[in-house]
Amino acid sequence: AIPSRRFGIELFFDELEKWKADKTYQTNFICSTDSFVTKTEYILRYFCKLADIPTFIDKSKNGHGVKNEKNIYELLRSLENSTENPTGFLEDHRKFIEYILASKMVNNLRHRVSHGLMDAQEYTVTNPILLLNIILILSTYTFKAFTYESNPTTNKSTK
Repeated sequence: AIPSRRFGIELFFDELEKWKADKTYQTNFICSTDSFVTKTEYILRYFCKLADIPTFIDKSKNGHGVKNEKNIYELLRSLENSTENPTGFLEDHRKFIEYILASKMVNNLRHRVSHGLMDAQEYTVTNPILLLNIILILSTYTFKAFTYESNPTTNKSTK
């Protein structure tokens, strides 16, 4: 039985230790992979929030305006760096994250984990390693704090 309060990263390294000690040990990366997928998406959304990139879009449903959280594709598209949208996000990083989390041609880990579409044998050691790479990539970015100053002559605030 796996204690419910253990973090995915602890479970991942515990499995590696057990595997190292006993090469016949049957590893189980299900909980660590599932945890890393949700944590990775959370960090990606938090990253967007820090970068002042909206994580929601306005949509119309049955003639009514609604706000929806962006799906993973929309979120990753929002990170594309361009002169019109200077995110500072490296395209190689964005494509790597898309390749692992969202590409239908490859892993599509976010979708497959979130919708219970992975079989136990598909939870290999590779998945948590790739997800840890994404987390490490996101941790390399820094954000500049904006200070707002009031301009008494125009009565407007500026960034």
